[in-house]
Amino acid sequence: MNMIYTSILLFLFSVWAFARQQKHILPMLITLEACMLSMLLLVFSISMISTCSGFMTIIILVFAACEAAYGLSILTSLLRLRGNDLILSMS
Repeated sequence: MNMIYTSILLFLFSVWAFARQQKHILPMLITLEACMLSMLLLVFSISMISTCSGFMTIIILVFAACEAAYGLSILTSLLRLRGNDLILSMS
């Protein structure tokens, strides 16, 4: 039960950090990854308590990997195009 509270607290903290990061893209991607990892931890701890299989943890892990790859490709394209990762320079 302690792991569930920890993962919920980690998720809320990462959402708060995501709301504060509005200048650069790289910290936003890192906080999104923290959100995904906290959701993975939450689903894993719930599946350990109940009799459910860990299939949902694999799905969340795949989504997190795809999100990270997609975010890094956008960041790389933006850095090549603009030279920085400032959000204000996108408009």
